[in-house]
Amino acid sequence: MKHFKNNFLFFEILLFLFCQILGILIARKFQISGTAPQVFPEDSFLSFMFFIFIFGLSTVIFFFLIFFLRRPKIFLKAIFSLTAFLGTQISLGALLPNFLVYPLTILFVLFWYIFSNVFWHNFLIILTTSGIGSFLGVSLKPETALLIFIFLSIYDIIAVYKTKHMVRAIKPMIDSKVVFGIIVPQKAKNFLFPLRDIKIGDQKEKFFLLGSGDLILPTMLSASFASTNLLKSVVIIFFTLLGLTMGFFVFLKLEKRSMPALPPLALGGVLGYLFAKFL
Repeated sequence: MKHFKNNFLFFEILLFLFCQILGILIARKFQISGTAPQVFPEDSFLSFMFFIFIFGLSTVIFFFLIFFLRRPKIFLKAIFSLTAFLGTQISLGALLPNFLVYPLTILFVLFWYIFSNVFWHNFLIILTTSGIGSFLGVSLKPETALLIFIFLSIYDIIAVYKTKHMVRAIKPMIDSKVVFGIIVPQKAKNFLFPLRDIKIGDQKEKFFLLGSGDLILPTMLSASFASTNLLKSVVIIFFTLLGLTMGFFVFLKLEKRSMPALPPLALGGVLGYLFAKFL
């Protein structure tokens, strides 16, 4: 059990930190270059409602198609590819010269299809989630980002324990070899494990899943502070990392195959936000 905990926790923290640090770098690049996007209304309440409307509409459509399409594999791969392309393009666009952005974005997405292993999957997911999280974060006020974080953590609890549609959605994703999240391996050699052989579950398995939302929302919150105070962003990362670690041990304690990761992350985000306000 100790060996299991140490390995999984180490790789989970490592992958989480890669995503968060990259997100902060992207957010800072947006601010320094003066290209920070403004996709939400300036009013905090309107920003929150606009986000919830878009999220709700896209979520209903997504799960409806997953559960009612006879063969959701093509749909899932198309959505994954499109999301990966957009998120990776945001990340590379902030960090690299323009002439490299689209060729490398296309290449990385193609690598996901060609090599189809845990390493390339996680590499693409980190680029995607850090890009999307930073893009959203620099467009939102910290208060709005925190409110969205809390709201979606409540939704996560309902989706896993009440309606259970999030749990039901895992099977078609695994069957289609399309995983919208980080695949955390138990051993370093398993980064080269083929996606087609992946089994994600409990302690008997070689992997478990950290969903893309569990990466995007902490990045969004820390990125929302990046334009004013980089130290505050680091504080958010530290506290959400504590929340991630707490959630990991709760997962082991409950011995359940699925549990919502957002609530402990959101708790860390709230504590980090309150602490950052005093800096």
